[in-house]
Amino acid sequence: MDKTPTLSDLECLITWPPGSVGELRDTELLRQLLSMCRQHGFGRVPQLAAQIEAIWRDPDIVVEYQAGKERHMRFMRECQEASR
Repeated sequence: MDKTPTLSDLECLITWPPGSVGELRDTELLRQLLSMCRQHGFGRVPQLAAQIEAIWRDPDIVVEYQAGKERHMRFMRECQEASR
């Protein structure tokens, strides 16, 4: 059974009055987010959005994310070398 929501399912997330600019913008935003979730994954898109928000709230956290990225890339290289 496909659990992928439709744009109609997501209309409940729009809290602007019908016909308003806010409604139009939220509808377009939901359309884009739904498309990105379908393309990149329903887990990955919110994960990246949360990380973007974390950086927005505390720009110094970039250092932590960069260190995590370097650890992950090192791990990926080691896995690739081990599989040869």
